[in-house]
Formats: sequence, structure tokens, C-alpha cells
Amino acid sequence: MRNGWTVRRIDTTQDVVVITGGCSGIGLVTVGMLAAKGLRVAILDRNPLPTTSPVTGNSRVKFFECDITDREQVMRVAQDVKAAMGSPTILINNAGIVRKQAIMESTEDNINRTMQVNAISHYWTTQAFVPSMIAANRGHVITISSGAAFLSAPKIGDYNMSKAAATSFTETLQCELQYIHKTPGVRTSTIHPLYTATALLKNDDFGKQSSKLVTSAQPPEDVARMIVRTVMEYESRFLVCPEKMNMLIGMRNWKEWAQVYLYNGLAESVLE
Repeated sequence: MRNGWTVRRIDTTQDVVVITGGCSGIGLVTVGMLAAKGLRVAILDRNPLPTTSPVTGNSRVKFFECDITDREQVMRVAQDVKAAMGSPTILINNAGIVRKQAIMESTEDNINRTMQVNAISHYWTTQAFVPSMIAANRGHVITISSGAAFLSAPKIGDYNMSKAAATSFTETLQCELQYIHKTPGVRTSTIHPLYTATALLKNDDFGKQSSKLVTSAQPPEDVARMIVRTVMEYESRFLVCPEKMNMLIGMRNWKEWAQVYLYNGLAESVLE
């Protein structure tokens, strides 16, 4: 049903990928892997590509400076992308930020910025790039959410909230594409990475991760491979990375003692 009983195949000669936050972390690794597959990739980011990055200078990759929280800027840059590369057929909403603050210590600026980058910006990128997908009945919107969307940790309340919102947004988009726009050929997918060894985690000193449940952070390459696989398969997906943790999707239905055990372990890993 999520794929509308239709089959699509990736076409590396025609399909164009737009990815937000593609100049670092999971995004940068993903860009490299997509380019290696022969896909053209447009990066939307506030920060430029690192000069030492393997994708710098790659003819398949173009960088567009953009603050994705600014709707007018997104719309303007979208026109630049289309003029340079054609209409994108794959949108990866990847950009994200996190700050470690307890609810009682959180500031209005931090909360607003987190929500703008991690969730509200998806409205602007969708409004900018998805209309051409609807017109062609071909496309794929991939949201890089987080395990925090359904597994809330202490001291990152705004992040938890923003990722739950991002997941909900994508589910709503899927419904509207199918029932309002009647475009079964436009896919939506959501990927929920757990702890990943990127600057997003390291910059905020998220503890030693020494609990029994979270022994080590996965490398960004693991998440990037899942993203690239989702792009290449061109089918709607709802995944946790690593996949062996897909059981967490239904954790709200677990016995209360199991949920408490899980939350206790998560709290230890964040608060240490």
C-alpha cells in the first residue's frame, strides 16, 4: 500500500538527488556513496564542502549554500538547483542539530532552532521540490529521523520532539500523496538511526555510552549504506538503523517493565 502497488526503478542517467546537511557526518558519507553509484547530487547546506572531502570537485556533486530554515531562501535555491541539474526526483531531509539541555534549562532560542532545522524545514524543502515529483508521478522523499522519535532520552527533549515531528510529517506526506494528489509513484521513507559517531553526538558530550543497551556508536557509513539502499530500491520504507533494532518501533506496546528497563539504560548512557 505504501508503494501504491507500483514498481519503480532508479535511473542514474535521469534521477537527481537533493540532500540537506550534506557537507558533514552521515550526509557527506551518503553523498559520496550516491555519486559513486552514478547519481547526480545537489547539497543544500549552510557550510561548504570540506576541501579534503573525496566528493569535492566531483562533477556529479554540486553545492548550494542554503539556510533551510528560511523558506524564501529554500525556494530561491530550489530554482538554482533545477536550472543547474534539472528537477530533483529524490529529496533526502537529512540536516539535523542537537543540544544537550534539560527541559527546565532549555532556552526559547535553542528550542526554536532545533524545531526549525529538524522538522519545520521539511515543509519548505517539500514545497520546493515535491511539486515536480507530483507532476511526474515519480519521486522519493526520504526523512532521516532518529530513534529518538519513539525512544525519548533525558536532556534532549527538543530533539526528541523534533524527530517525532519529522516522522509524523513524513507519514502525513505519504497519506496526502496517495489520497489527495493520487501519485502512487512518489515514495516516502523514514530512517531512524540510533547512536551514530558523528560530530552531532561528539560536540555535545553525550556521555560514555557505557550502558548495557548502548555499548558503542555505529559509524556513519552504516546509516549512509541504508540511505543509499533505500534510494536505489525506490520503495517506501520505515526503518531503524541498525536494522536488528527494528523491534524498537513497537516498543510502546511492550510490557511496562520492559519499557522501564529500556528507558533506564538509555538514561544512563546519556547522563553519564
